[in-house]
Amino acid sequence: MKKIFSLLLMVLLLSVLAVPAFATNNTAQQLVLSYGLTPHAYAGGTDKIENAQLDNQGRLAVTAGGTAGNLFLGVPLGELAGTLEEYSVEAKLAGIGMNDGWHYGIGWNNSQNNSNENWYSMRTGAYNASKNNGELRCWVQKLNGVGQGSNDNKMGKPDTPFASMSAANGTDNVFKATVKKSGDATNISFYMNGVEVISLTDSVNEYTLLDFNIVIPYTTTVAISYMRVYDVSGAIVYNEQFGNASSIKHMVTVNYVYENNTSAATSATKEISEGAFYSIESPEIEGYIPAKAVVSGIMGNENITVTVIYRTMKTVTVHYVDSNGNQMFKDIVIDKLMQGDVYCIETIPVANYTADTQKVEGTVGSDNVEVTVTYTPKKYTLTVKYIYSDGTQAYEDYVGSFEYKTAYSIPSPAIEGYTADIETVSSDSMGKDVTITVTYTKKQIEESTNKNDNSEETNSATELTTDTSQDSTEKSGCGSVIEMAVFIPLVIGATAIISCRKKD
Repeated sequence: MKKIFSLLLMVLLLSVLAVPAFATNNTAQQLVLSYGLTPHAYAGGTDKIENAQLDNQGRLAVTAGGTAGNLFLGVPLGELAGTLEEYSVEAKLAGIGMNDGWHYGIGWNNSQNNSNENWYSMRTGAYNASKNNGELRCWVQKLNGVGQGSNDNKMGKPDTPFASMSAANGTDNVFKATVKKSGDATNISFYMNGVEVISLTDSVNEYTLLDFNIVIPYTTTVAISYMRVYDVSGAIVYNEQFGNASSIKHMVTVNYVYENNTSAATSATKEISEGAFYSIESPEIEGYIPAKAVVSGIMGNENITVTVIYRTMKTVTVHYVDSNGNQMFKDIVIDKLMQGDVYCIETIPVANYTADTQKVEGTVGSDNVEVTVTYTPKKYTLTVKYIYSDGTQAYEDYVGSFEYKTAYSIPSPAIEGYTADIETVSSDSMGKDVTITVTYTKKQIEESTNKNDNSEETNSATELTTDTSQDSTEKSGCGSVIEMAVFIPLVIGATAIISCRKKD
């Protein structure tokens, strides 16, 4: 009886030990779905998941079922689907127990119904020199099944670095493809572990990302660490970490040194989970500037060491003065520059002044930079036109040049017989080009000559008075008085004689 019981117990124990390490089919399906992944098949493929589990490295290891074709696990892009025309897709995968000839990888397309009309993929498999397997392959198909690449587009022969990238079973490979526009065409570049494998240019202009998948051949296992999508700027817009791979951590070490390689500050160390983003700020050191203000990135599958060099801080100072050396306005100072940095400072425009340079630019050398920009007042033109009242020119124009804010005083030239309406053209400040017209009018005749037609008697008396005056002027001394004394009686006598004769 005991022997029978022992036999039954042994059979039961063996049956328990015989249970596969992977989850059951139903549990496996649920595990995959818990990450939002959608199993589906292209023509001739399978949508069945045979097994799935988290392996000892925390990766989601999925085994495809079926008897032919590939299993495709689509990521839940959600609202992101159909919005990106330029992007990158990336996944970290490992082939587990791969058989010769099988190729696993990633794929994406812009076909809503997941048809095989416009499909792009990048795949690699287990290396086998005798069978020429292990090549890196890019499958590219366009609308109507016409494509630049095909199943025969093999980039990694056994003697190339690309073959060795995928040589070891269970080793992670990072697959990445970048889609960019170039005029009317689109460029697709394929990368394996950071190395560009091939770049294709396609005239089909519609590459909007709608579907991003993990490609798993039937009956084989692929371990998935993460799947990511980057926008055209390189920013991560989708990042799915599978399983508990984030529990795997590596160390980031940042060393800080001066240019002579001596220590500038205590090194910073930080333990970061694989696939996690890290950011470490460089410490401030007075008078110095770090080559990197922040060390950041996505943690990979190994430790990271970064050296940040501190260089002497340089400054560029620009002074602004007038032609007399007086400060026009506050200096502009740019600090925290390093040797080799390029600077360019546009000169500030000032009304009514001209700067001796329009911009201060150059490359920072071993010394600080100090530049003085000098402003000189602009010169304006004064034009004075001299005309008669009928508009004809009376005198040659005056043309003079005066600096901004300079006073001027220009006397109008004298023209005989004419009077200028502006005796002196003047102003306390010059602020623009000025043209002034001075008009000359004929002078008025003197008043004494204007009143010369009152009566003939008046004229005769005037002439007589004038003549007598002239005679008296010509004769001088006592003789003139005596003559007048003799002359008066003679006149009286003559008058009397004439009167008498008239009476006769």
